Amino acid sequence: MLIFKMGNSDMHHYISSFHHTLVSDDDNPSDNDSYKCSVLKSNHSILVLSGKFEGIPDNLAINVITWLLLLIIFTLLRKRAWDYGRIALVQKNDQRWTQLFYGEGTASSHRLNNEDGSIDSVEIALHMDKGICSWLRAIFVLKDEQILKRNGPDAIQYLSFQKHIIIFLAIICIICLTVILPVNYQGDLVDEDSRFGRTTLSNLDPASSYLWIHVGCSFLFLLLGIFVMKHFSANLKLTENESLVNRTLVISNVPRELCDESILISHFQEAYPECNVEKVHLAYDVRNLTKLDAARETSTHARMYCEHILKETGIRPKMRPYYCGHICVCCSCEQVDALDYYAEEEHALATAVDRQRSVALLKPVGLAYVTLETEEMAERIYKDHQKRCQCSANPPSSSYSRQLNPYNWNVDFAPPPEDIFWENLSVSKSTWYSRAITTNLALFILFFFLTTPTIVLSYLDVLYTPAVKKFVRETPVVKDFFSTLMLLLFSSLLPVIVSYSDRFMPHWTRSSRNHSKMLRTFIFLLFMVVILPLLQLTSVLCPLIAPFGLLYMCLKHYIDRYNIYYVYGPSKISRNIHATAINFVVISIILMQMCIFFFLYLRNGWMQMSIVSLAICLVTVMIFIGQVSFQWFLILSPISYKAFSRRDSTQFVEISRTSLNIQQPYLPLVLKRSDSKGDIFTTSIQDRSYGTNEDSVQSTPDGGSINIPGSDVDNFITGGNEHYQRF
Repeated sequence: MLIFKMGNSDMHHYISSFHHTLVSDDDNPSDNDSYKCSVLKSNHSILVLSGKFEGIPDNLAINVITWLLLLIIFTLLRKRAWDYGRIALVQKNDQRWTQLFYGEGTASSHRLNNEDGSIDSVEIALHMDKGICSWLRAIFVLKDEQILKRNGPDAIQYLSFQKHIIIFLAIICIICLTVILPVNYQGDLVDEDSRFGRTTLSNLDPASSYLWIHVGCSFLFLLLGIFVMKHFSANLKLTENESLVNRTLVISNVPRELCDESILISHFQEAYPECNVEKVHLAYDVRNLTKLDAARETSTHARMYCEHILKETGIRPKMRPYYCGHICVCCSCEQVDALDYYAEEEHALATAVDRQRSVALLKPVGLAYVTLETEEMAERIYKDHQKRCQCSANPPSSSYSRQLNPYNWNVDFAPPPEDIFWENLSVSKSTWYSRAITTNLALFILFFFLTTPTIVLSYLDVLYTPAVKKFVRETPVVKDFFSTLMLLLFSSLLPVIVSYSDRFMPHWTRSSRNHSKMLRTFIFLLFMVVILPLLQLTSVLCPLIAPFGLLYMCLKHYIDRYNIYYVYGPSKISRNIHATAINFVVISIILMQMCIFFFLYLRNGWMQMSIVSLAICLVTVMIFIGQVSFQWFLILSPISYKAFSRRDSTQFVEISRTSLNIQQPYLPLVLKRSDSKGDIFTTSIQDRSYGTNEDSVQSTPDGGSINIPGSDVDNFITGGNEHYQRF
């Protein structure tokens, strides 16, 4: 969370400094030494690049103007998309460009439901978003209660974390501007002409006693960060789910040929006669079934869209049922009735889904979800099956133990049903690890060796012509600005690329996928943006960067409020994610302490100041490692809620009280649906909220009979979730 300055000359990596002014041939730039500029003659004009205060005021003006232009463009495009956006709020629209403003329409039932089962939250959103700029006002007047009702408590916890970070940065900003900045001005190592350089730590003499203030502030920031994060974690309302989640165990490594509910129930009745098993759910290979169901659902939305066009215009829409059919107007491609086509396709896919469902029920994957009567029963079975000291467990046996081999079972508390990716349960461990290694290795090569601005600039240097090299040499601000742009571009694209790459890793739960994204994004950003530039050994603290960091977090907070309310649906967050976020804040403070130590060591060697700074850094690192790895020094931990064990690591925060009263079975939605042959799948919102993260679409059965054409439905199995865009 702390922001570093990468040397005086490298400041352009973060704050580009340029200002253009066009003057005529008769005008002359000032000869004053305080006004440095680079001059480029071109087409009887002179381009003046200002150097006052390293161009920071000019850069601010340019950025504000650009920000206002982008804000206006976004507002106009958003207004243009509003009619479609209202549909996106209440149904799934995977292929619409309006998802840039309203998301993919994927959320759980709580996005549409309140406790009465109504859609008040959607109506509130529609009411708040009528004007062209009403969304901008809504961001500031939007209350946490509205976000809580629409997106659940996890969204409020995320926003609360941001608020604590903003408070932390605000205090740091005040200290930097009122204490550190005046102290840095007391030095005289930097020339008077370099106004910005005089604000940095490099302006102080290596033997100056003022450096003790920086050492003290580094320790003060650590205490402040721990206090703020402790306050955040202490106010987290992590009430554990008291529904069937605490009473359900997930068991893996069950022999597939013995995956039978009656056999497992009999085993537990014999091995644990005092424990009552309420229900056993088996996991099946539903990969192909999920793909078929997604294709059917896409056809359903296409048919509904055609019905909407017919209702609005009275004209039956036409289409060309081919790839890129909307542009193949000169290829003699015959048009067909779009409504009839999608209705027939939907019916054929519904029949195929029913057939594939029967096939999936014959293919268990060796996983079982066992729900006990009480939590104490589940706790006992869980403890009996835990392996100790790398030895196999020794649980009670039954007449089925020889066949079931419970000594090799992996038993854990089950996550909530809606948190599970059912289609990924059939992926083998070897496949998972091979994908993980390949994906992370590719990201490592991409971000470490190909996206560092210095490396990319060296690659581009071979393409420069003599004229371009002369231009860059005479106008170094261009190169600095290009480095800034590249660093900003890659640091912005990295989370997106990591998010998309994570789709190739078949995680079993959504919470584990989110945690994986969080870890990998932080690690890659840490190396690409912080550690690699630090290898130049020119990094020093710059107090003037603190206000920009505070401004960034404030803007991000309000942007996230908009996205959470208008774009994203609710999701569940485990305690691991909260703890990891807090640990990242501490790691950032440790990096700041390391930065100060190396700066003092390189200038002073092993002087008293360097030794004290190193001692503070080492003590902080040891305490941090002790807390994370061994649960030591908990009194100093920034995480104040109770330390969680293996069981707690799988407990998740409740989304709403209504969800506690709905005990969802551990089955994927595609296996819960009733026979759909000849009609459209009708699924209640409550059913749609588990086993998937998507909104349900209320639809009515098709009244007429449809002749099923000859269609190759198997293409949808191998083709995944793709769909023709044929309008």
